Amino acid sequence: MANHTDLAKNLLPSTSQGKARSNQLWEQLTSKLNASGPPVKDAKAWRKVYADQKQNVKKKICFNKSSIKKTGGGPFKEKILSQVEEQIVAAAGLEASVDGLTNVKSFGFQSKPVEDIVSATTQENSRDISLFSDDEEMQENISSLIGTEDDGEKEKTVTKKAPPKIYKKERETKTILLKKI
Repeated sequence: MANHTDLAKNLLPSTSQGKARSNQLWEQLTSKLNASGPPVKDAKAWRKVYADQKQNVKKKICFNKSSIKKTGGGPFKEKILSQVEEQIVAAAGLEASVDGLTNVKSFGFQSKPVEDIVSATTQENSRDISLFSDDEEMQENISSLIGTEDDGEKEKTVTKKAPPKIYKKERETKTILLKKI
């Protein structure tokens, strides 16, 4: 399993080629395990044994993690992993799924590291700042916002007057006057 971590992590593709490769690797592993002595099992049974062992190791790791985080002042309760269980942890990359180690394939949700988020945010901010870094660019941007047009020699300012505000009483009196006419 240590030589074929994709098989240990169950990361082989679920295509026909990936399944064939998985079956081939399990058959090789079955022949090696059966040659070492009893128990003698087929590939499906050895897969089940490995899946059960992997699940038991996951439970121990989770128990250890949760007992570290518990409060109450009591002693730390730890389930010690055997050498075989340590090999399963290393082959299957179980610490990565529990601890979230960087640069390691892990199970479950893949999130961006904090450094990537910060660098992306600073790049966006620097791009926004660079829009107004040149005075000419800034004048063009401002002129486009306020409605000035640059003909080269002269600038024409296009201004629009806002309609006068009509308050509620004025509106009522105007409607009354219009009704009388």
